[in-house]
Amino acid sequence: MADQGAPVVLDLAWGESGDALGLKITFNGGVPVHYGEGKPPKGSVVLILEHGGKEDSVVWMEDDWSEPHQAFGYTYRVLNPPELKPRSVRIEVRKD
Repeated sequence: MADQGAPVVLDLAWGESGDALGLKITFNGGVPVHYGEGKPPKGSVVLILEHGGKEDSVVWMEDDWSEPHQAFGYTYRVLNPPELKPRSVRIEVRKD
């Protein structure tokens, strides 16, 4: 059995799902976000999180790419560098 305190890393391609310590994560794509004329677009990642019959869709913006976020008693963060249209995502998950 895996150590519940140790992080689990998922590598997911666009549309793939994975389970980390009981949290199901689906990589639902990534799109450029445009902040206005004359400003370069920035990347985002869309994740669907599922746990205990509940579901939450989150958008991960380039400005907070490696910052930890929390949901359903888990802390998770994107590990790969920001991209405008990521085709895959690497996510670290810890159980709180």
